[in-house]
Amino acid sequence: MLTFSEFLQSRKKPAILEQASYDVLLHQIAKCGQEISLQLRRSGFLQLGQAVGIANVQSEEVLALDLIANNMLINEIEQSGAALGIASEEMEDIHVYSAEASEEEKFVVLFDPLDGSSNIEVLAPVGTIFSIYAVPKGEALTLKHFLQAGREVIGAGYILYGSSTMLVYAEKGHVNGFTLDVDGIFKLSHENIQTPKTAHTFSVNQASYHRWPEAFKKFVDWCGSIDNKKVFSQRYIGSMVADFHRNLIKGGIFLYPPTTETPKGRLRLMYECIPLSFIQHQAGGLSTDMVQSILDIEPKELHQRTSVAIGSYDLIQKLLSM
Repeated sequence: MLTFSEFLQSRKKPAILEQASYDVLLHQIAKCGQEISLQLRRSGFLQLGQAVGIANVQSEEVLALDLIANNMLINEIEQSGAALGIASEEMEDIHVYSAEASEEEKFVVLFDPLDGSSNIEVLAPVGTIFSIYAVPKGEALTLKHFLQAGREVIGAGYILYGSSTMLVYAEKGHVNGFTLDVDGIFKLSHENIQTPKTAHTFSVNQASYHRWPEAFKKFVDWCGSIDNKKVFSQRYIGSMVADFHRNLIKGGIFLYPPTTETPKGRLRLMYECIPLSFIQHQAGGLSTDMVQSILDIEPKELHQRTSVAIGSYDLIQKLLSM
C-alpha cells in the first residue's frame, strides 16, 4: 500500500501545488492527526474530555483536547513554511505567521481542530476538518485570503478518529482515504472515493422537526413514507464529520436545516460546511443551503453560519424538488 507520503509524490498535481512546501504542509497536518489519535486513546486517563472553564467564540464549552488539538495544528502548520496564517473555529481572529508579500505562492489553512468533541467522553467518533486556500505571490496577507468561496479551495480533508483513524484528502478531481496503520503511518486504503449516486440513509436531528422549513419536513416525510418503495434508515451520531464520512462511503444525505431559532443555520461555513462540501463534490455528490451550492456562497465573516444539506446526488436533487 502507498503511504501518504508516497501518494503525494506520485500524484499528478496542478501547477499551483508544484512547490514542495505544500506537501510538507499536508505532512504536518497528518502528523497532528497521528498525535491527536494517540491523545484520544489516552483521553479517559488524562480527562481530556473535560471542560477547561472557558468558552470559544461560538459560546461553546472548550474541552482540554480542543485546546491541545488547536495549539498543535497552529504550531505544526507553521513548521511547514508554506502557510502565511491560519483560522480556527476555536479562535475569534486569524493567526498570522507572516503578513509580508511572498515571492512564491503561499497558503492559508482554516480548520476545526476537533469536530464533535462533546462525544469524547462517550467514545463516539470525532474528527479534524481542514481546508487550504492560496495566497498569490506578491500579495500581502489580509482577511480576504481567508474569506474565499469554496470553489477556490486548493485542497481539503478531514481526519476521523473512530474504530480506526482515517485521513481523507481531496484535491480537484479526486478523493482518497488513508488509514493509520499500527506502525503509525497513514497508508492508502480507499482509492478514488466516489459517493453512490443514490442511497437510502438520511442523517438529521429529527427532534427539531417542528421548527424546520417545509421542504425539509416534506423530504424527511418522504423518506419514511409507506408509499416509498425503498425503506430508508436514519443514522445520526452528533458529530458532523462522522455522519459525513459514513454517507461519503456508503451514500446518504446529511441535513442540518435552519430553524425558527437559528434562521441562518447553525453550522460553521468556513470550518465545516465548505471543506466537507468540497470533498463531497469531488466524490460526485452535492451540497446546498437550499438557495445555492455551499461552494458558491461568498463568505462575509470568519465564523459565518449556514444551514446545509450534503450527500448523494439523487437525494440532494430530491430535497431541492420539495
